[in-house]
Amino acid sequence: MTANQGSSGSDRIQLLTVKEAALMLREHPKTVYRMVSEGSLPWVNTAPSGKRAKIRFRQDRLNAFIEERERGVSARRRTAA
Repeated sequence: MTANQGSSGSDRIQLLTVKEAALMLREHPKTVYRMVSEGSLPWVNTAPSGKRAKIRFRQDRLNAFIEERERGVSARRRTAA
């Protein structure tokens, strides 16, 4: 799913579903929902105002989250060694 930021079409933002985010994170979708409810995973509500939240994830922010998580894991491994 994509959303336009500008009229030029060059500022496209890739929005991912929970299932797609789970695949990228190598987690179960239920884990992704838990991460959202804990506030540890950045997400976007694409539902109209007053409707139930429709959870989507910006691919660029999800990539940054994954990189940050991997750096944290690498740092913990160096500390434990």
